[in-house]
Amino acid sequence: MNDNAKRWVEALRSGEYKQSRHVLRTKDGYCCLGVACDLYSKAVGNYRWEEGDDGFQFNYSGSILTQPVMDWLGLG
Repeated sequence: MNDNAKRWVEALRSGEYKQSRHVLRTKDGYCCLGVACDLYSKAVGNYRWEEGDDGFQFNYSGSILTQPVMDWLGLG
């Protein structure tokens, strides 16, 4: 597990991110993949959240983890 994945697990356990489901991010919280996207965005700085009809999307990725985020986590 790389350092970024370790930070992801720590963030999931921290209680800092309120949990949501079915979309990466809502106004009230994040799914586990949304937390990964948020951490990536803060670390890399070239991605942003866009509000969509059913929640926030990560650069229009819908509810999936993008390849750059998977690579950053060591999952790619």
